[in-house]
Amino acid sequence: MADPRPGSSMPPSDAKDAGTHSVRKLLPRLGSDDDSIPEVTSHWTGPSSLPPSPDTLLTDLYAVAVDCETQGHAPAQLIEIGALGIFHDEPVARLETLVHSSAHINPFAARIHHISRGMLHDAPHVHQTMDLLRALAANAVTVEHSPDAFDSRLIAHVAGTPITTYTIDTSRLAQRIWDLPQTISLENLCIRLGVTNRGAHFAYGDAEATAACFIRLLDLGRDMFGWLTLKDLEPIDVAAFIVHVAEEKARKEERHRQYRARYHHKEP
Repeated sequence: MADPRPGSSMPPSDAKDAGTHSVRKLLPRLGSDDDSIPEVTSHWTGPSSLPPSPDTLLTDLYAVAVDCETQGHAPAQLIEIGALGIFHDEPVARLETLVHSSAHINPFAARIHHISRGMLHDAPHVHQTMDLLRALAANAVTVEHSPDAFDSRLIAHVAGTPITTYTIDTSRLAQRIWDLPQTISLENLCIRLGVTNRGAHFAYGDAEATAACFIRLLDLGRDMFGWLTLKDLEPIDVAAFIVHVAEEKARKEERHRQYRARYHHKEP
């Protein structure tokens, strides 16, 4: 089965920025000689006319593999996004762009993804990229390689709401298939499945590799366990998961507050 591949350089989007910012060109880093996969526009219509449900057949499932790069420190800020829509095991549309930001980029993160602050000056604003991602992900499930749904949570924070109902983690799918004691890295998953990641730590390269791994994991799951519907993949309910993460964070902060009050309070 062929790996999904992105298309060539991206023309200006016709999506509108919020406020007075002018529309800026999408700035892809990876690029490709293949122009067979169209870039998404704000008017793009996806292959699925119905939102996914737990009973959606995998043969009818529209999925969008996503990956984000950030500036490398909390609170995380989106500086690059890559996404690839797949339907019937074939790529149908793509999104690849840096995202405008003036944030300081952590030197360790920069050594991994090779994004500098100067590269982001002319990139489109985040509102523009979210409009395009919403169009691409309409009636889709998102697929990411992140056991804590980091990319989906970051996108929901930036967009103000989850853009899909469900997300699927390829690391957990692999853990179930091979009964692994812990989740597996995307690099090692690609090695196991014979997938080439031609742009590791490029958002679109990782999204492309995640999509290819997802397709191959579905094949294994069908053969080994008879997976037929979305519920067989044990997808994460994005909105509920985000609430859970926020509640856990609040409980942790409250425990820290109580600890500080008990052991560090100074009497006048």
